[in-house]
Amino acid sequence: AAAPPPSGAAAAAGAGGSRGSGAPAAAEGPRGGGSIQDFLLLLAQKEEERRGGGSGVASGELELPEALEKYRKHFLTENGVTNTSAAWYHRRGMRNDANNCYVNVVVQSLLPCSALMQLLSNCAQSDLERPFYTGMVRLCKEFHSKKQKTEALNVLHLPQVKEIISAWQALGAQQDAGEFLFYMLNGMHEECKWKVLPPEPSSPSAPPRRRGSSGASGEEGAAGGGGCGGIAWDGWGEVEVRSAGCHEDSPINRIFGGLIQSSLRSVSTGADSVSLEPFNHLILDISSASVNSVLSALEAHCREEVVDEGRSQKRLQFESLPKVLILTLKRFSYNKDTGCPQKIKKAISYEERLAFDRSWLVDQTTEPQKYQLTAVICHHGESANGGHYNAAVRYNQDWFMYDDALIRQMESREVMNHMHTAYILLYLCHGKVDMRP
Repeated sequence: AAAPPPSGAAAAAGAGGSRGSGAPAAAEGPRGGGSIQDFLLLLAQKEEERRGGGSGVASGELELPEALEKYRKHFLTENGVTNTSAAWYHRRGMRNDANNCYVNVVVQSLLPCSALMQLLSNCAQSDLERPFYTGMVRLCKEFHSKKQKTEALNVLHLPQVKEIISAWQALGAQQDAGEFLFYMLNGMHEECKWKVLPPEPSSPSAPPRRRGSSGASGEEGAAGGGGCGGIAWDGWGEVEVRSAGCHEDSPINRIFGGLIQSSLRSVSTGADSVSLEPFNHLILDISSASVNSVLSALEAHCREEVVDEGRSQKRLQFESLPKVLILTLKRFSYNKDTGCPQKIKKAISYEERLAFDRSWLVDQTTEPQKYQLTAVICHHGESANGGHYNAAVRYNQDWFMYDDALIRQMESREVMNHMHTAYILLYLCHGKVDMRP
């Protein structure tokens, strides 16, 4: 097997929302290349210098290396990218020669993510220091070629992608579509990330700004609010916020990242403890008998609960929501009687339109974000240790089922009928994604 890719990629593996433990890339400085990532890292570094009283200047006055000059007025950083642009890639099957159906469904489900495709289309096709980006660029090029290719794609024939898969397998990870998806996203995040700086006060005497962009009705995106500290409203009053690992930002975070607020209130003292944590997906517990839909799973996720043997109350609310929302239904759990993982095969319903209830949001004064279902990754099989994946993916207004090399068009009502096998749901919202640090 190939050695794991650099940039802390091995630490980024797994289905959790953690970003890895590496130091922010801005502290290391730009890598000196000529890619859009190098330009974003340079902007982040100069902004950090400006905040620190150094020699940082506005981007319009910034002296750029010749290789980066083309990005000065680039649409990715000037106007943002549209999150729901029309898809124009070629629909193409993918071969499954080495039990790699979990890779195939991840690729097919990411192709309609317009902001990600626009980002990748402006990345270097060969960047030795960024193997995850290089692999994704090479993959997406196969679907966006000028001449349509009819034969099924074998990802193992792409050296850049094969190295990533080999590194993934060398970690001893299972062939799980969810874990591989977040391995890829976290890997790209690690390859281009910068520090999140606290918001600048409007005046020296200005009061602390109340956080809360959870409606996500604006164009900033999940990470555009300027950091994780400050004052928050937890439903019981205003409290000081502790950040929990949300000191990094990246283009990937701008697309897939959100913030969730965890509030803990002591019943005896009334003291509140509030923290913010980043996420790039939500794992929804579906084991309760009361959970039979995505909405009821989200309701249970945000419901106030009694913890610490009745001494405290805990609740979760969304501080900000991502432009691309990934929901994982927790269909696999540990059976303490058998000592083995088991699959929860109950039906979980979902809709083509998803809107968050105001009570789930930190800022309940804004209009909740509305999402449109874009992909459904399904797991077929009786156990957590085997089975097969396929995916229903939206292509503009039409739906297609991708089952490795086989592709067929399907009606939306059929998409909604995969209630027993649906495992991962991807939702997109309208608006723009601001990539600028």
